[in-house]
Amino acid sequence: MQISCGPRSEVTIMHDRSIRLARPGEAQAIATLVCGSISELCLDDHDGDDSLIERWLANKTKDEIAAWIAAADLSIFVIGCSTGLAAAGCHREDGVILMNYVSPFYRFQGLSDRMLTHLESSLAALGITTARLVSTRTAIGFYQKRGWHTYGDPIPCRGVSGQPMMKDLTEDRARHETAN
Repeated sequence: MQISCGPRSEVTIMHDRSIRLARPGEAQAIATLVCGSISELCLDDHDGDDSLIERWLANKTKDEIAAWIAAADLSIFVIGCSTGLAAAGCHREDGVILMNYVSPFYRFQGLSDRMLTHLESSLAALGITTARLVSTRTAIGFYQKRGWHTYGDPIPCRGVSGQPMMKDLTEDRARHETAN
């Protein structure tokens, strides 16, 4: 199952990497981006198995994303591009990062890293000292390179396995304050 995120012919290198809160009218675009990212970039997790992909994508619908955007305890951020959206990230106010996805068309341009940094900063601004997430196999190395640590055993997540991870956000803050 492959889900198109948009016309590849219109994709260019990102110049404007500004991050902003998602708007209610962007629920479908976010759902399309997330579904495309999962189906095309998370092959290590689903091995192209259509039934696993369908289970994983079951809650990544326009209506579900619209509910997330409206939820008071969630913050969804996006990075726009000329064809719509290039990346989306979300966290709960209790310190859990729920998503960090990039369009397959904008992979390897630093957008996932930029979004993760933004999510971490947003949580730190809320007073969160330890952030948590559940990583795919595909993304574990990405998170480890950015100071995240695994804890516990992998857990089932919509038909695939997810690895709980955590990061002490005060370490980054202390490192930044020392550098200045």
